[in-house]
Amino acid sequence: MSNPQPGDSDFVPPGGITCERCVEFLLDHSEGTLMPEELRAFEEHIAACPPCGAYLANYTRVARLAEAAGGPSPGSLPAPQRLIDAILRARRHSHG
Repeated sequence: MSNPQPGDSDFVPPGGITCERCVEFLLDHSEGTLMPEELRAFEEHIAACPPCGAYLANYTRVARLAEAAGGPSPGSLPAPQRLIDAILRARRHSHG
């Protein structure tokens, strides 16, 4: 059995949270409502996990584009669990 790698749903970098939990924190992060210890863990995970860093960058770009277009920001529309699960499955498959 191989060790979990960045982008795997069970990868736990120094921040102590999994990729799945990191994705769950996105809405709270965008709203600025993470508790200080959650924010630290989120930021450490993002710094240690390139796929989650890229996901955050894309999420931020979409939020800015939606705001500029006058539509709802992704932060006001929670991601459905099915979407989160599909993204995590796709990332696991892309890492072999």
